[in-house]
This record gives sequence, C-alpha cells and structure tokens, in this order.
Amino acid sequence: MNSYTMYMFSREHLMGVFLAILISKILFIVAKPFNKEKYGKFLGYLILISKSIDILIRLFIEKYPAIEALPFHFCNIAIIISGIYLITRIEYLYTIVYCWSYGAFLTLLIPSTFTFSTRTYILFFFLTHVMIILSAVYGYVNYNHRVSFKGYILSLILFALTVINAFIWNNMLGTNFMYVNDYILPFLSFMPFKIYIVLFLTLHILVMTLLYLVFRKKK
Repeated sequence: MNSYTMYMFSREHLMGVFLAILISKILFIVAKPFNKEKYGKFLGYLILISKSIDILIRLFIEKYPAIEALPFHFCNIAIIISGIYLITRIEYLYTIVYCWSYGAFLTLLIPSTFTFSTRTYILFFFLTHVMIILSAVYGYVNYNHRVSFKGYILSLILFALTVINAFIWNNMLGTNFMYVNDYILPFLSFMPFKIYIVLFLTLHILVMTLLYLVFRKKK
C-alpha cells in the first residue's frame, strides 16, 4: 500500500486544500436557486456525513487506533457544531462556529505532519475543515446571523469544557486531544510544558476575543 506524508506546502497539502476549496465554492454557488434554509440543512447533513466518512476512513483504511479517531480535537468539535448549526439555525451556534473558525484556517495553512495511505482521506480531511468556514459564511449571507456577546461567552465556555474533556481523555488514554498533553509542534519544546499550556490556551482565548470584537453586533 502506498504511503504519503503530509507537511506544509507538500503536493498533498496544496492539492487537498485546492480541491476542498473548489468543492466548497461549488456547493455555495449551487445554493442560489434553492430555498436557503433547506439548502442549509442539506449542507449541515453533508458536513456531518463527511465527518463520519472521515472517521471511517481513519479507522478502516488508514488503520488508526480507535482512540485517535475520537472527535475530541478542536476542529473536530467545530465541524460537528457547524453541521448542527446549519441544520438548526440556532444563532448562538453561529457565533461559536465563527469564533472557532480560525482553527480550520490554521489547519488549512499549517497542517500537522502525518502519514496516510490514501488521498481520499486527505480530501475529506481538508473538506471538513473548509466547511467550518463555509458554515460561517453561509450563516452570514443566507441566515443573516451575526456575532453576539452571548454567543461569544458560550464559545468560551464550550472551549473550557472541551479542554477539560481533553484533559480527562488524555489522562485515561495517553492521547493528545486539543494538544494539551504534548506540544502541538515539536519546535515549541524549548519552553517548559506548563508555560506552553498557559500560552497555548491563552492564545486561543485571545484569538476568539479578537474575532468577536472585529465582527460583533453594532448597537
């Protein structure tokens, strides 16, 4: 079986991101003649199905350990919330999707290094991340949803719960969900791990706050 390595600006990285953006753009353009709410629901279900396929490919084709396929990473949870948001159109969820979308952007720009055996996995990996951003854009354009203070507070609370959940599972399984059990990038190991954790989590909160301040509702 073929083996490929994902790293920043590799052929697989660039092609995966290009195809994912292209598919998402087509999905957005195709929405024009359809009822926006019904098409939004379609996109929401498509996101959840795509994430399910992504997990199945990881388990049965890429042969990842089952514990590593658990959707407890930041972007995995954002993907699920994005799907639920488009299906339910709950405006508070829009703010969470928006405030968490930077994780998807960073993953598209700076993917972690890993090996894989099928390019199909890479397509679903990048497509689900692009769809987080697509959900925020779709909600803004077609649902007329905007960032709210209550939604911002909920995004911080959910982030805190996600980190706590990650600590619990990491301690039980030895995993690195949310990158709070080991450095997100090897070169950061020059700093003490406790300092890394504080800076890493603080940076998350600062970015979410900055995004909220930039596009918050104007009174």
